[in-house]
Amino acid sequence: MKYVFTFLAVAFAMSANAQTSKGSWMIGGAMKIQRQSSDYAYFDQSTGAVQYAKANYGVFELSPTVGYFLNDRIMLGLHVDDYRSWRAGGPTDKRHIFSFGPIARYYIPVARTLAVFPEIAYLYSSDTHTFFIDTSNQTQKAKSSVIRGGLGLAWFVTPNIGIEGLLAYQKTDSKNKDLGDQQDLYYSIGIQFYLPKKN
Repeated sequence: MKYVFTFLAVAFAMSANAQTSKGSWMIGGAMKIQRQSSDYAYFDQSTGAVQYAKANYGVFELSPTVGYFLNDRIMLGLHVDDYRSWRAGGPTDKRHIFSFGPIARYYIPVARTLAVFPEIAYLYSSDTHTFFIDTSNQTQKAKSSVIRGGLGLAWFVTPNIGIEGLLAYQKTDSKNKDLGDQQDLYYSIGIQFYLPKKN
């Protein structure tokens, strides 16, 4: 009986490893479309009083990743993040953040179609924010570096397609002293396509 369990364990590991073997490629990413609403206060110069209003924003974010398995289960690649937000109605308020940099993962099979992976990434980011103030539009630009670390779970729905979830901590170090640093804890869902090495 113990041989049966040993065989099954090896078979499960081999199945999960098939997508992440040396020489394979990974292409995919995540996309986010969001509508958000926020309340804010502003000083009305004509009345000399503080006024309250609501602003609605649209958000579109695309985060593709291309990776290569240098060794079994070890992936090194390039991650890109393109974030855009805009205000729907009212004064101009739009933002574009473009980030890119290396990403690394180590896949650990835990079942026939499941694998967990720690991930670490370093991104260089360019932020352009255009907003209306006083009587005209102003543009503020900033550069920053982003360090991200997280833990994910990949579910291989087919031998070449994986759906993944990632819980990550991200720290943004802005080069613009007026903006300051930022820390985020977030969860994302994406899809990856695995292209095995041709024998």
